[in-house]
Amino acid sequence: MKKTDVMIADHTKFEVTSLHKFASFEELDLLITNKELNETYQREIKKLNVRVEMV
Repeated sequence: MKKTDVMIADHTKFEVTSLHKFASFEELDLLITNKELNETYQREIKKLNVRVEMV
């Protein structure tokens, strides 16, 4: 059975620089985020074949 790599993050986490990197988007299968994530980020993440679910 294939594992699914999931990230849960609200829109405020996308414009922040951090010293620690959890994963690159290319490693993810699914991003769960809130509806405030702007369309540019949504489009670019989807281009990497990551499913985006807005909650």
